[in-house]
Amino acid sequence: MRPHTQVTVALCLFGKVGSLTAASSLLRDERKASPVLVEEAHASFVRHVLTPNPEAAVEVFAHSWNPSVGATIDRLWRPVASEHEPEKMKQMKLVVRSALYSIRRSLHLKNGHERRRGAQYDLALLMRYDVAFYSPVRWETLGRAQLWVASQCCGWRPRLSMGGAAGATASDRTRAAAIEAIVLRKCLGGGDVNDHCRVSRFQSHGRPAAAEAELNYYLNDWIIAAPSATLSSFGTIYNRFEAYTAALDEVGVRLRWLHFFLASHVHDALRATRGLRGAFDVSLLRKANQHPCYANESDDTALSLLPSPQEPLLPGMEHVCGARRGIISCAAESLRCALDRGSA
Repeated sequence: MRPHTQVTVALCLFGKVGSLTAASSLLRDERKASPVLVEEAHASFVRHVLTPNPEAAVEVFAHSWNPSVGATIDRLWRPVASEHEPEKMKQMKLVVRSALYSIRRSLHLKNGHERRRGAQYDLALLMRYDVAFYSPVRWETLGRAQLWVASQCCGWRPRLSMGGAAGATASDRTRAAAIEAIVLRKCLGGGDVNDHCRVSRFQSHGRPAAAEAELNYYLNDWIIAAPSATLSSFGTIYNRFEAYTAALDEVGVRLRWLHFFLASHVHDALRATRGLRGAFDVSLLRKANQHPCYANESDDTALSLLPSPQEPLLPGMEHVCGARRGIISCAAESLRCALDRGSA
């Protein structure tokens, strides 16, 4: 589909609220969840999503593991329906199962409302409670797709793309040195050249993932949008947890992160990879001070130096990093980012 200015959107919030300094998975006592986190994330959504789309109609559905901040969530977001339960993470053993259950419940609230009103929303947006937007989202400019996700690149790592230091040739080392010099010159400090994200960046121990998984089985889990019926299908992952686990094991992905389960759903269950598009410039609030600045939107020198991927890249996955591949991301603490902030 192609979203338009008068699109109807169901925003489905899910998960556990953490704090401005701690991930929700590390916050064993949910009463330590930060209401400020909810307030700032809501303010970011209003500024970057609601305000730029005055003709769009957005209705909210919310499930959380946070009774202590449930009133704050309901006051700010004014959901059509919400549930705030004591967390079941201990019974579920795995954080990812807790997240998948919360997704299922939030989508269930949306689906029930759609049945009662006799119509589906044009678009549904699945989002964590702690997302910060860095640029405006205008629905009509997203372009035709099936699934819109966070624009996600990772810093190029020579040891990952060269088969480790032992497998690097003299040409590889020369390339790495040239890229390092460009980054240092452009950023006046540390930074990275954006490249496709690799599973091995996150799964660094044990046996490597299969070649077909390396560039394809990591999808950012902070935010994802799709036609309502497509997004509803994500609620089934929880019920078929063992099947998804087996599918990930088959391609050598052994980390039980939501990122990988969502990728498996898109590739293996929906078979909708071709419809993926990177669309949202977001971070998590607790990581906001780590957000990079970009040094070379018009300089393709770094892109020309990046080695071509040796592993297969599924059609559609190239759009997740997209035009940012080859762009230099300067570290937030670099002099370049400080100068950019000073001139803003």
